[in-house]
Amino acid sequence: MLSVIIPVYNVQTTLDRCLASILRQGVEEMQVILVDDGSTDESSSKCESWAKKDCRIEVMHQQNKGLSAARNAGLDKAKGELVTFVDSDDFVQDGTYATLIEKLEQHPEYDILEFPVFIGFGSKDEHPLKLKDECFNSLPDYWVRGGGFSHAYAWNKIYRKHIFDDVRFPEGRVFEDVQTIPDIFKHCKCLATTKQGLYYYCANENGITAKAGGEHIRMLLEGYMKVVGQYPEVINDDAFYIDLLNTQLETYRLTGDKPVIPVRKFSNVASLGKKSYQWKAHILNTFGLNTLCQITKVAVKATAKR
Repeated sequence: MLSVIIPVYNVQTTLDRCLASILRQGVEEMQVILVDDGSTDESSSKCESWAKKDCRIEVMHQQNKGLSAARNAGLDKAKGELVTFVDSDDFVQDGTYATLIEKLEQHPEYDILEFPVFIGFGSKDEHPLKLKDECFNSLPDYWVRGGGFSHAYAWNKIYRKHIFDDVRFPEGRVFEDVQTIPDIFKHCKCLATTKQGLYYYCANENGITAKAGGEHIRMLLEGYMKVVGQYPEVINDDAFYIDLLNTQLETYRLTGDKPVIPVRKFSNVASLGKKSYQWKAHILNTFGLNTLCQITKVAVKATAKR
């Protein structure tokens, strides 16, 4: 059985689309858990209406505790040997889960199967995240060779339920996906990626990512540093280190927090591609991280005044 956990909070305009897509997955042995996280719009009644239409749907109502708490409540109720997550403003391409379950049955060595995403669907910046058919046996391998740091999402993956026997999402925090993945990998021998299936991650101007402030970006940085703390070798990858560096710069700009990331130099600045990456690397190599943080903060402030 597949347990699909869907946190619900004030999504009356998108919930129908989300649930309709889940019920078109071609999976009869499926438990759909709607965790109503204290919605104040029509979402709660919509959940109940859908549960009356399909016996696979179960509804939980709780006081508003946030996304992580809703996912954790769903995990406590999940009965399936497999589990996946869906955000209620997103949807999944028809038949995706049936295809992926078949693949998992063919490959019992896969503990997690990750599938492609259409990122920012409905926005001017929408673009596909394409994946190859690969298997990763460690977090550093997935993080670097697989570029996992850029798509460490909870929702474009199907997991063996045992992965979460001793793992829960950190409550009261955002970017919880990044903070959870090191814990997940402690129980995962193989994370496989596939070209098959598609998750539609929809643009949402009211979502956490779109409205992220200094405290939120700090939590993303803490998630990255959790990975770095356990696997310091990942900072040797230029692509990840640039992402880590940008997150540090944004945290400093918004909060003034003292820089915390390990400092390394770039041996081939020209290979970084983007001019913005190159000048940051030049300043870091020449003057250090503290100076780069200060210059970037001033530069962004000056640009905003124009």
